[in-house]
Amino acid sequence: MRHIRLLPLIAIVLLGHPAASAQRGELRVLFIGNSLTSVNDLPRMVERIAGEAGWKGRIRCEAVTRDDSSLEDHWNGGEAVKAIRSGRWTHVVLQQGPSSLPSSQAMLREYTAKFAAEIRARGAAVVLYGVWPPRDRLPFQPAVTDAYRSAAADVGGRVVPVGEGWAAAWRRDPSLPLYAADGFHPSSAGTHLAALMLAEAVTGENLDRLAPPRRRAVAPAGVDDLQLETIHTAVAATRPSPAVPSIAITIDDLPTISVLGDEIERAERTTRELLAALRRAEVPAIGFVNEGKLQPSGTIEPRRVALLQQWIDAGFDLGNHTFSHIDLHRSEVAAFERNVTAGDHTIRRLLASVGREPRYFRHPFLHTGQSREVRDRIDALLSKHGYVVAPVTLDNSDYMFAAAYDRAGAAADTGLVGRIEAAYLDYMDAVVRYYEEQSLAIVGRPMAHTLLLHANALNAATVERLVSGLRTRGYAFVTLDDALKDPAYRLADDYFGPAGMTWLHRWALTADKRGNFAGEPAVPEWITKAANGG
Repeated sequence: MRHIRLLPLIAIVLLGHPAASAQRGELRVLFIGNSLTSVNDLPRMVERIAGEAGWKGRIRCEAVTRDDSSLEDHWNGGEAVKAIRSGRWTHVVLQQGPSSLPSSQAMLREYTAKFAAEIRARGAAVVLYGVWPPRDRLPFQPAVTDAYRSAAADVGGRVVPVGEGWAAAWRRDPSLPLYAADGFHPSSAGTHLAALMLAEAVTGENLDRLAPPRRRAVAPAGVDDLQLETIHTAVAATRPSPAVPSIAITIDDLPTISVLGDEIERAERTTRELLAALRRAEVPAIGFVNEGKLQPSGTIEPRRVALLQQWIDAGFDLGNHTFSHIDLHRSEVAAFERNVTAGDHTIRRLLASVGREPRYFRHPFLHTGQSREVRDRIDALLSKHGYVVAPVTLDNSDYMFAAAYDRAGAAADTGLVGRIEAAYLDYMDAVVRYYEEQSLAIVGRPMAHTLLLHANALNAATVERLVSGLRTRGYAFVTLDDALKDPAYRLADDYFGPAGMTWLHRWALTADKRGNFAGEPAVPEWITKAANGG
């Protein structure tokens, strides 16, 4: 007999109006599917896994499930649409049967599109939970995956190809029991593999970072350590490749930077607007912090610490940019080392509150040392403290436009403000095109880029349009973790000159590929003049 279940999986007290959860960085995920979702309580598993990955208390999953039902059945039944309209979801996960037959594929695409219109209207992301065929029809797995990929592509959604994850696990261990006894529904191990893949999709976390005790804490009973390792290996093998074209957004000089100064109300406004824009754009990002800015008068100010907390509450990462934005090329090495270690006391505490720790370091001015000895010494310090250097491949002069923008805003010159925004977006488009060509010349192919921006009012006002334009050109936006999986980042960097340059050009100089750098977009003269107060 068919049955309908709306499953509230965790009780969360929402302060104020319903939008308060989104402002605090909460994830609200609605699953719509059949018994392939409800068996073993997949949504609950996703919630528990996400909790171990740093989202405990900040993810809520609910489900509308009907056994033996397609998306057409859910659409016609009305309960699923009602649930979409009644909740402030960040993600809605859609699932029907294998859908390998042409008629089922057409139905999947048609009703995915109908649901997607409702989902997008409420500001949520569309996720397709790609399943698997019955055991006696395993050769149809590619057709199942293609059906779900096509449905996701139609609506600009994301597919999570769990059936492909199962196949990857079986390549490592053909005896792994992913089916239940009926040869169609998932075993607890099969659901766990699905939950890991879906948890990565909705949180943006890379679950490779889960320590073994945390992996074991959320694993089903009866799954031994070797099987658990196989499951995690399969998740990694099925993870979307960031190969290309993709960009990781990195934002320097947190809490904020302005030519007008560090007045707290301005910093709060910039932070609020920048984080809101990043969330609306649905992109991951990491902010690099100068902790000296938390204490402009010599004492840490809680309102400034709260600016960093907002980044964490919104689901973004934080890294170390030294305490005072010290220049390695203009200071004693020992002084730089002290600045590094002083640069993460607050962010380490804030990240620990959600089970994380700072993992990335960004050199101020991209100055990494003018000798092998100095670089090795700093690298050793960073390694000791668990840091990886955050490289940059899309470097630019956004700070010049930002200075002009702030001055125009202070003068209430709305015409100039609009002109600067337009010029900045044109400039950034040219920058990306330039480095696309550079990656072809230096790496020999497109690559996963790392974009450097600064925490300023200009980027708060324009980052949505920047992201939209790049998406139109085919770019996906990935975490810094995923971008750095590109093999290009393993190229040698033996550049010890005075300039703070993109890693693309460091690799080129190391490989003696000179003469490749001409054509980098210049800042217009009128922007430079406006930035300097002229």
